[in-house]
Amino acid sequence: MTAPRDEQAFLASLRAGDVVEQAAQQVFLTYVERLLRLAGGRLSQRLACRIDPEDIVQSVFRTFFVRLREGQFTLNEEDDLGRILVGITIRKALRQVAFHRAAKRDRGQEADAQSG
Repeated sequence: MTAPRDEQAFLASLRAGDVVEQAAQQVFLTYVERLLRLAGGRLSQRLACRIDPEDIVQSVFRTFFVRLREGQFTLNEEDDLGRILVGITIRKALRQVAFHRAAKRDRGQEADAQSG
């Protein structure tokens, strides 16, 4: 199954550098809630106070649009766009978790050091 014609036209205009504001906004509105839930679901309660899912999702869209313009994606199937955005979101969320769990930033270790 191929991607819808409107989506293909949008992707072609992005690759050409003609960012169509309405089309970009439509992609954002279509996927933002799904990606926010996904990013938030990857964060523990302890990390949720330090990492904002909105920051992750903004980074996802920034990465997606830059890489799309550079021609790094091939979108042939109907939900390729969704799969790419979900994949980027998961990787960025996991990187944030790893960053904040590093020994020098881990709040759990701060609490242990203070009590000892």
